[in-house]
Amino acid sequence: MTIVYDLLEAVKKELDSNPLVNTVSFGYIPEVEMMKTTIYPLSHIYMPDGFVDGGLITFNLEIYCLDQVDENKDSVSDLFIGNDNLQDVLNEQMQVMLALISAIRQNTSALNIRLSEDSVVTWEVINENMGKDIYGYKASIPIIIQNTNLLC
Repeated sequence: MTIVYDLLEAVKKELDSNPLVNTVSFGYIPEVEMMKTTIYPLSHIYMPDGFVDGGLITFNLEIYCLDQVDENKDSVSDLFIGNDNLQDVLNEQMQVMLALISAIRQNTSALNIRLSEDSVVTWEVINENMGKDIYGYKASIPIIIQNTNLLC
């Protein structure tokens, strides 16, 4: 049974194919952030929980889409835009997240993964514990896979 491997590889492959992503990682996010060699923009996969319901397995994935915010040393001329590229970072990382959600909804991966018809994908802007110059989104995505393990 390779359901977890297959799921993670399908999500990784989709993220790797996005030109707005330089690095894809997996695991507990603070451990990744402690590595000083991370090349941003970063997409990170974490699988905190899930459940089995008859013939279906639901994995609740957390997908982090993060990038570094660069600050311009010049004085602020526009208070709305500010003197950094935060809006650019948030816009690009939203594009990464929405492309992944769209691919899962359209079931474009070789693995038969999907969102349920009534699935709601939620996200939040993330910065805490990421460092002062790392921003992006954390999306919670419930992914459904056919249970091929006859023992469950």
